[in-house]
Amino acid sequence: MLVTQFTLFIYFTICVFFVIVLNQVKEKQRNIIFAGLTILSILMVTFRGELGADTATYISFVRHIEWWNTKRYLLIFEPFFIYFVLLAKTLVNDHIFVFFLAASLSIILKSYSIAKYSPYQLLSFIIFLSSYFLSLEFNQMRQGISVGFFVFSIEFLFKKEYIKYYLILLTGCFFHSSLLLCLLVPFVPRTSNYKIIILSVLTCFIFVFLSLPLSSIIKFISPFAPSMVGDKLLYYILSEYAIKVGFSVVQLWYIIIVLLGCYYIRFVNSTKYEFYFNLFVVGVCLNFIFNSVSVLLRLSYPLLLLEIFIPPFIIKNSKNKVLLTILFVIFYTFRFINLLKGFK
Repeated sequence: MLVTQFTLFIYFTICVFFVIVLNQVKEKQRNIIFAGLTILSILMVTFRGELGADTATYISFVRHIEWWNTKRYLLIFEPFFIYFVLLAKTLVNDHIFVFFLAASLSIILKSYSIAKYSPYQLLSFIIFLSSYFLSLEFNQMRQGISVGFFVFSIEFLFKKEYIKYYLILLTGCFFHSSLLLCLLVPFVPRTSNYKIIILSVLTCFIFVFLSLPLSSIIKFISPFAPSMVGDKLLYYILSEYAIKVGFSVVQLWYIIIVLLGCYYIRFVNSTKYEFYFNLFVVGVCLNFIFNSVSVLLRLSYPLLLLEIFIPPFIIKNSKNKVLLTILFVIFYTFRFINLLKGFK
């Protein structure tokens, strides 16, 4: 195994170093560094050996899937991912090559959006590494690709090109059906009302401490949903993953980010930032509401990943840029270390 927990820690430390010297290098140099880190991330995911809880499952899938036996896998894997793997195997019949193509597609889509819309690319990349890099890229590979399509598709909402948005989003949905919830994203307000946002988030936070009958609700509605969605929901609800998560420190962090975002909205003249922020807030609310059934938390991941844009915009519009950068870097370092402890 080429990639270990220690390797990942050293890699994250290097990224932190580049953030610290961010203001001391020219834009061209920053772009080169960012491109280099993107490529390095792809290679780390590619050559992870068996690191990652779901890696062994994906290795087995790649080895056994063939053009003639696709139906047996449709309950677990979405059709585009199945055919993506089959086409990759047609080129090179090796799981490492499949991992390389999947990681390239997933990470490049996210990096493209970061490079285009984040005022501090490397800080956004650190947030990505400390949030869903380990879980989506190493474990939930299908959802990692689908979330990449979602983050990329938001660009077309900015341009009001809704057909392109839905085409790209539906492509992502056929890699992982959890993205279907994002079909409603165009209806999210583009501007922010901080009073409504704070009240909504704090109200939803109450659900973290309650046990909602979400499993029973899903069992009832699953027969009426499309098979790709209903069968999969029922499969997960009846599995070992359907457990209550409970309270965690990360939830408090989400609330802090929301409060900071609401404060700095007053100084931001950017509908893009407000829209990213509103989508992130929706993700936080969904995360709190779905806390009773762990597998449903995946529905909030695409929106929660938009956190990569929030702190950079906060720093950009703050008078204490250096202090805030240091505080954010310290927190995300601790979050990454905490994730790394339980990562196998």
